[in-house]
Amino acid sequence: MATPNILLSGVVGSTAFGLARPGSDIDRLGIFVRPTPEFFRIGAVHKDSLVSKDPDVTLHEVGKYVNLALKCNPTIMDLLYLESYEEQSWEGEWLVDIREDFLSEPYVRSAYGGYAMGQIKRIKQELANEARQKRVAKHARHCFRLLRQGQQLLEYGTLTVRVPDPDFYWAFDEMSADQIEKEFWKAFDTFNDRLGILPAQPRTDRLQDFINYVRRI
Repeated sequence: MATPNILLSGVVGSTAFGLARPGSDIDRLGIFVRPTPEFFRIGAVHKDSLVSKDPDVTLHEVGKYVNLALKCNPTIMDLLYLESYEEQSWEGEWLVDIREDFLSEPYVRSAYGGYAMGQIKRIKQELANEARQKRVAKHARHCFRLLRQGQQLLEYGTLTVRVPDPDFYWAFDEMSADQIEKEFWKAFDTFNDRLGILPAQPRTDRLQDFINYVRRI
């Protein structure tokens, strides 16, 4: 994939979580910046995301990435908390340094709780299709990982991408959907009841400074 200036990229997904199995896809996520003059070119059409398969790579233009991160979108937040990076410019290092500025309690609760709820709904849908029931455990792993990550963000303002107890997640392979749903509601109640330390709004002043510099405004 030919891309302009990459600020940050790394391996995410099951490999980063420590939950990959033989044959698992290796997913990469990154941030690139499009040269500012391109935004003013007459007739220009810009893609704010670049996606390729084999290998699986998703790159978001920095403006889109920042807007998603301000809403604490779980699908992209992991990138800011990886243990290591395949590519990291000093601007990418700067963004990692101010990652806590994206965090706000309402968005963490809404995003992580909402995505977890989406996974439990998918479990019910898969049960209606016998051929897809094997995906139930996979959705359960996503569901509980999201709740645990969200709870960590609320309580401590940080996020650990690699799960500390992979056996907990593999145990869902042996559980029925009813058992999984019962455990989900207990975990979801704990998540909702957890007191948080995060601010009510993201802290955007340093983020704006970052965007201004990247765009050279």
